[in-house]
Amino acid sequence: MKPAGWYARWLKRPADVVLAAVLLIVLAPLMAAVAAAVWIVLGWPVLFFDRRAGRHGLPLSVPKFRSMTNAVDATGKPLPDADRLGRFGRLLRRLSLDELPQLVSVIRGDMSLIGPRPLPLRYVGRYSPRQARRLDVRQGMSGLAQVQGRNALAWPERLELDVRYVEMLGKWWAALLDLWILGATLRQIVVQSFSGQGMAAPLQATMHEFASDSDTVIAAEIDTAIRTVLRDTGREADALGAESLLEADIGLDSLDLAQTVVLLERTLGIDPFRNAPALPAVRTIADLRALYFQSSPDRLPRKDAP
Repeated sequence: MKPAGWYARWLKRPADVVLAAVLLIVLAPLMAAVAAAVWIVLGWPVLFFDRRAGRHGLPLSVPKFRSMTNAVDATGKPLPDADRLGRFGRLLRRLSLDELPQLVSVIRGDMSLIGPRPLPLRYVGRYSPRQARRLDVRQGMSGLAQVQGRNALAWPERLELDVRYVEMLGKWWAALLDLWILGATLRQIVVQSFSGQGMAAPLQATMHEFASDSDTVIAAEIDTAIRTVLRDTGREADALGAESLLEADIGLDSLDLAQTVVLLERTLGIDPFRNAPALPAVRTIADLRALYFQSSPDRLPRKDAP
């Protein structure tokens, strides 16, 4: 569904081209310096082209300055993000300098300055009908979800903000909304550069996987909750992917498990343990995993589901 407002139809695209061109000219020396730094620290190539879903879900090549190394394991598989994202890469991301090449994509018409952020192509088939509306417009360098928390937001909330932005593009005040988001983006970059706020999901190097499959989502939530408990008790978890901590023997005691349950129920907004008599049986991570995955979907309501 195409936004019906006059701004979205006639003014947004010309404004994108003019402002992106001005920014490219002004920021050209900075971009050249960043490119040189990437070449010195990380080597060639300087740019990384990420395949994402663009407008209408069509493939989109999103350029970024490289922020990760090419390190792989013994099988040739890339190491986890946390292992490949060093101090230099984190600095680029904190300052959002890695995103600057996307100004060229804006001028070409592949992207907009403001819009839902382009996400991986594999996510397209996982969206609900409402969530899929985020693909009705050009994907943006920044957007409503980015200035409301970025990667710190849970997926349902983040995708809902994207859809609300698409809906608001049909309003008479849509141009003012884009101006507000642009100003809020500049403020976000300043705050992020000092605090790192919004750069990643809790205890993740970037953002955990989005999936419509409830088992995968629940596993990622358990993983995050366990990592939080380990951090709060002064223990470090290895940089493992979603679900991996559930298989690991990291010696959680009953108090740790209780804290994990509290996090899952209150912080993450889910209520998996309605069957109170089953709680005494939870003694290990394996028990926790079994209690989740042996439950039927109606026993795992998600309060934050769209």
